[in-house]
Amino acid sequence: MIEAVFFDIDGTLLTGQAKPLHSTLRAIEKLHQEGILCVIASGRGPKSARSLIRGIPMDAFVLYNGQLVFTQDEGVFEHYFDADTLHDLAKFADENKREIVFGGRKEFYGSRSIRLGQKKVMKKMYAYLPKVNSNEKMDHMLEDLIPNKVRTHYYQSLPIYDKRIYQAVLLSPEAEQKELEERFMNCTITRSNPFSVDIVPKGGSKINGIRALAKHLNLDLNNCIAFGDNWNDVEMLTGVKYGIAMGNAPEGVQKLAYDVTSSNEEDGIYRALQKLEVIH
Repeated sequence: MIEAVFFDIDGTLLTGQAKPLHSTLRAIEKLHQEGILCVIASGRGPKSARSLIRGIPMDAFVLYNGQLVFTQDEGVFEHYFDADTLHDLAKFADENKREIVFGGRKEFYGSRSIRLGQKKVMKKMYAYLPKVNSNEKMDHMLEDLIPNKVRTHYYQSLPIYDKRIYQAVLLSPEAEQKELEERFMNCTITRSNPFSVDIVPKGGSKINGIRALAKHLNLDLNNCIAFGDNWNDVEMLTGVKYGIAMGNAPEGVQKLAYDVTSSNEEDGIYRALQKLEVIH
């Protein structure tokens, strides 16, 4: 008996136009009719997640890649950066002239361009942006989009050190992944799109947040399904019994999943739930 289904948002629950398919809404309705919990598991924070899924009924939230977990009624789990790590991240961004944003419970701090990217309108524009595979290309693209600002100690002067910051998002090309992991060994770094990395405290992941929720609600992960489309979903997809990769997921992610469904544009969620005989 399936007890809960976990959904990533971008590239999974929503199409490239930041909307759910009719079939996805119907699937969620059927899950609820069967008494199955529907849970968001996303790298996004509360504000942007709620904005994107407005009108889609969810029972609980595993946000900031597992760092902040709550139901509709109560908080369940949180894991946030210490002040020294926040300073190191801010200093790196200042010294390397990079865009970074820090995510708190209610607010984002830092890069205006990334904060704009969290909005629904930018999600719709994402499909039209060119793929970037180098810092130089990314810098040129951003120069066309974002006015120059005085850098010096811009990020280091943000009012974040006495705040609970759960995640940082840094604009970074895919080729830089290894360098960042070596530079910030006290952090866990994952990628949810070609343009940026999600940085959380060491050991943080969606599956750890899911485990905290499962313990709180007495759920058996062998009776759970998860849907995801990118590398920050891998631990979640392999940590539950039925981890389903979307057809639009990278090949490497698909190979690690229990099964692969069609894309987020092609009724992937509904088809997978039908195949598992969870809905009819």
